[in-house]
Amino acid sequence: MNEKKIRYFISVAKEQNLHKSAKILGISSAALSKQISALEEEWGFELFKRTNKGLILTPAGTSMYRDIGHIVRFYNEALSKAFVENLKKERRIRIGVNSMGGSAILLNLLEKVQEENPEFIYEFVNYQMSKDEIKRIVKNFGEKMDIMFNVYDSSILNEHFCRMIQVSEQALACAVPRRHRLSGKSLISLEDLKGEKCLLLKNAEDNKGNLIEERLDELGIDVEEFDCYDENMFSYSEKNNQILFALSFWRPINPLIEIIPLDWDCIVPICLYYSKVANTDTLEFVKILKLYT
Repeated sequence: MNEKKIRYFISVAKEQNLHKSAKILGISSAALSKQISALEEEWGFELFKRTNKGLILTPAGTSMYRDIGHIVRFYNEALSKAFVENLKKERRIRIGVNSMGGSAILLNLLEKVQEENPEFIYEFVNYQMSKDEIKRIVKNFGEKMDIMFNVYDSSILNEHFCRMIQVSEQALACAVPRRHRLSGKSLISLEDLKGEKCLLLKNAEDNKGNLIEERLDELGIDVEEFDCYDENMFSYSEKNNQILFALSFWRPINPLIEIIPLDWDCIVPICLYYSKVANTDTLEFVKILKLYT
């Protein structure tokens, strides 16, 4: 069914004037006449009688004009239903991201997935990096967020019914207050940190499962542990003039803090967290992700 030709026929039948219909339709009279002739040839009968006073519907044309409205309506309804069914193929995944950075890592991964799995549609949901907020998110996976992008934190897995998939590894770096003696350096060594009390996430692990605190203790570097990587830790770091172990891609919220690379072989996992009872689309998405990580 050629909807455009049908629309042309209905207009000409209503106006009974080729030139007037052509003006309404925004095409030339010659083009409209050609379309009507093509329709008559396709259907196998004459639709109009051409007279000096204009176009007059033939009996067959009158019958067609009377019933064509029902056909168009049914056609539009069928098209609408098909469109809705096609939308059902889209599998929407809501991914939680925070203001600390790392979006490039996530976007590069999703682009790879999208090339071969275009049915997945992504919606990004911003969340605040705080212990209470993260607990609320993982406790209520599926309501506003299906997956959360964050640094590896064993406490999230221990306290809540969620799972994780590692999607990247990033070097440990130092968030340094600009008034600190090490501020302005292009690279910080472990020797530079001796005598400093540095801030570190409690039970933080490297990519081999080793506790980072134990490794630092062996090197004679003192640490003060905190419960959750959140934006307040930057303020705490600046206020107390303490170095905060961070990630190289993070953007410190506090402008009085700078991120400086650390000359150490400590690599930290970056993960996507999801519910153990996630919906089918989320579980299928995670299964596909594992092929790219």
